[in-house]
Formats: sequence, C-alpha cells, structure tokens
Amino acid sequence: MPLSASSLQPPMALSIQPTPPRGYSIPPSTPHSVCNSIPEWEDVIAFPVGMADGMLKETSYPRFVIHPYVEQLTAIIVGALDSQQKCFLFPTRMLADECRTFVEVHFPSSSCDVRCVTDIAHAPPPYEVFAVLFSVEAQVMRFYLFHGGGISTRLAELCVRRCAGDLRPTLGLPSAPGHPFSGYYDRHSPLDSADDAKKVLRNRFSGMVDGGGNIRGVLSPTGIPAKLGYQPLGLYRVRTFGNV
Repeated sequence: MPLSASSLQPPMALSIQPTPPRGYSIPPSTPHSVCNSIPEWEDVIAFPVGMADGMLKETSYPRFVIHPYVEQLTAIIVGALDSQQKCFLFPTRMLADECRTFVEVHFPSSSCDVRCVTDIAHAPPPYEVFAVLFSVEAQVMRFYLFHGGGISTRLAELCVRRCAGDLRPTLGLPSAPGHPFSGYYDRHSPLDSADDAKKVLRNRFSGMVDGGGNIRGVLSPTGIPAKLGYQPLGLYRVRTFGNV
C-alpha cells in the first residue's frame, strides 16, 4: 500500500553519537555488549593475532575473551572446590562432556574432570552449571572460544549476584560512575510506544538527522523517493514492526 502525503509524519530529531574510545563497548556502558569500538585498522588487525586482551576496556564477544562475570563465577566455584586446576563453565552436561572429550583426545596426559556445580553457583531453577576442571589452559582455550558453548554472561551475572545474597530475579543495566558514556541511557531512555519506535526506525532508514534534509538521497523532504518523483511507493516502503 503506497504512503499518502497525509500519512507522512515530520521526522523526529536524531543525533549522531560519537564513536566510543578504542576498546569500549558499543552501546556504551552495557555489561553484556558483544561489540567494541575498534576505530583504527591497526586495532582490527590486533584482534585475530591475540592482542585483544590488552585493548578491550569492558566486555566483548564471548569468543574473544572470558567475560568478567564468567571470571568472577569461575573464581567462586574454584574456591569452593578447593581446586588448583583451571576451570571452564558450561550450561549443560553434554557441552561439558564435549570439552572433556576434546581434552582427552588432544591432551591424553592431562587430567580432566566434569563436576555439577549448580548448587555452588546458586543457579536458579531450571538452570544448571557444570565445571570442567583441567590442567592445560592455553590449549583448551581454543576449544572454549571456537566451540562457543560456555555459560552465558547473563546467567553468570545472575549467579554471582545470588552468591552474594542478591536474589532479585531481574538484572539491571548499571552505568559505572565516571564512565565516558555514563549518561547515555539517561539521554536515550527506552521507547514505551510502539508507534514512536516505528517512527524512529523509519527516520533512521530514510537518513533524517536532527530534522534536517535527507543525507543519503533516499527520500525527499515530503517522504517521496527523490529519484522516483511521484511514482507508486508500494515497493519502496520501509517495513518495521507489525503493520505500519
């Protein structure tokens, strides 16, 4: 169905956010972000050659580094087990057994054991946590990163909070004081209205910024495709959530 001139709404004001400093999360100050700012080509090269640990300032994609919450929960479990071995955490016994099989096949002289640590981790039902204890960290790290079956960062955070006595079922989105983007979510609160969300998406697709003109040449100020004149718009309509 083509858009009519009467149905077009004035563009909502949008602002272009500055690129976060190198190594910081995108979006900023999000504890479970899987993206990081790598503005320079040298930074991009550093990731695949094993230099990511020295670059990342907060969190990152779980297959690049061990998330801080996973590290905290691992330390709690290793301490409770009084173990001197290294430890990786998995959400199911099947995934933990796959890690153990990798160790047994590739490093037969290394000791490896799987333990159910759901009670130690204070994981809420129906979640479970299994620990794989081993003694060859550098080599097994390859399995952990490329396999991608480790415990989720959100479950790790929930377990860490519960271990500290915080039994609240929901997780917040804290913003560290003094963080370069600590006010981001104060200025960009979540949209409560589906209609407002659709307008934001439409305007972002059309390239409207701060109520100005179209920066990409996609739409004219009236919403009509600039290069198409007043031809039917049924094929060019931006589709968002539900029926627009």
